Amino acid sequence: PWRYHSWQHSTDPQFVEKAVPVLDLYARAPALQAQGELTLYADEKTSIQARQRVPPPKAAAPGEVVQVADRYKRMGALQLFCALAVASGLTFAQTRLTKKFADFKAFLGALFHSSLCTGIKVLHLILDNGPTHAPKQLATWLASLELTFEVRVYWLPTYASWLDQVEIIF
Repeated sequence: PWRYHSWQHSTDPQFVEKAVPVLDLYARAPALQAQGELTLYADEKTSIQARQRVPPPKAAAPGEVVQVADRYKRMGALQLFCALAVASGLTFAQTRLTKKFADFKAFLGALFHSSLCTGIKVLHLILDNGPTHAPKQLATWLASLELTFEVRVYWLPTYASWLDQVEIIF
């Protein structure tokens, strides 16, 4: 069981057509940033469980290890929304109680007004096809915003989350 190997294989018939622009953005991110174009990947990590140990851990004593009980009290779950600036590694993150398109829009709204987006001309936004990102609704919502920069959205191929650089943060 300790010799476990796993992999993920995309079944998207348009894998190459979708992956090449994203990989190109990753490679050109520093040069694009120097031209006022920011490359970001945004995603969410769901159901992060906050727990409190019962009883609390006992501090280590000389010659002893820390003692941690197996039992815990659940303190709720949060959804972590995070954007990673590909060229610089800077992040913008927020937690939300739910994982809906409305939460993603609120996160993007805050991101667009954050210091990460100050002074940019173009935002290259890379996303996966998860339902939270609402691919069918996102373009209409973005077009309704009055932003000082252009937002260009790039979608990863389906079942290709291994191309998702913000997973490094998660």
